Amino acid sequence: MFNLFSFICLCLWQFLQNQGFLVSITNENGIQVWNLKSRSVACDLQWVSNITAFSVINGSSFMYVGDEYGTISVLKFCDENNELLQLPYQILWSSLSGAYCIILVKISI
Repeated sequence: MFNLFSFICLCLWQFLQNQGFLVSITNENGIQVWNLKSRSVACDLQWVSNITAFSVINGSSFMYVGDEYGTISVLKFCDENNELLQLPYQILWSSLSGAYCIILVKISI
């Protein structure tokens, strides 16, 4: 049976496409990247505030993290050294009020 709890759990796990890694959000606002080959945690990052939204950018190692203060941050997973990096890109929800269209640009690093 599908319920709210199973919906929340499903939304907190996302694959990094074709890279052998799975990203999850813990109940304690930690972001974990799992190595599927070794079946172990490759890295984790403790988020300071409550995570309210999360998404992996399709086909990349980039992800968005939204928090309780309405800030959207961009992270990148580097598989060479198994590290999650918080990039210097942030969007404040208050800056989007009244906006009719949001254009997301794919970042190549």
